[in-house]
Amino acid sequence: MHQDAPAIVKPAFNRLAISQRLPFLVALLLATVGRLQAAESTAARDPDRETVAKWSAPYRGWHYRPEHVIPAEPNIPGYEQFRNADCPCVYQLPGQPDKWFMSFIAFDGHGYNSFVAESTNLVQWTHPRLAMGFGPPGEFDFGGCGTALQGRRQPERPRPAIRAQGFPGL
Repeated sequence: MHQDAPAIVKPAFNRLAISQRLPFLVALLLATVGRLQAAESTAARDPDRETVAKWSAPYRGWHYRPEHVIPAEPNIPGYEQFRNADCPCVYQLPGQPDKWFMSFIAFDGHGYNSFVAESTNLVQWTHPRLAMGFGPPGEFDFGGCGTALQGRRQPERPRPAIRAQGFPGL
């Protein structure tokens, strides 16, 4: 071969590379087909206007109330420093069909406490009170129970591990 002649390079057909990519390509193809089928089946299940009107009939006539049911600053006697009420959960207790309860949390700059209020009409809430607060030093709930913020806890002292009876893994 002459030194000035360019070398002819043959492309290498790498069977191993294609066999390694094949499962990925098949999975990609199946995922694309699955998404297209899901989109088609969702569109086919959308209810028509008449069905929506029938379903929504019992819920019409609701009134918008611009004020919050539990204000951001709930001003609970003895706990006025707590603000930013959040995470409301409404429930009833067995045997009290005419009374509703709402639990919620509020923050005092150091940690969260849980509160509860009660209602007979789900609009006016009365008797707000502490449900779970900061525990005494050395106890599992010192600094707040179930909170990520542990401002009242001494950072150099880890919280004690609590083991539930009958559940050794906890």
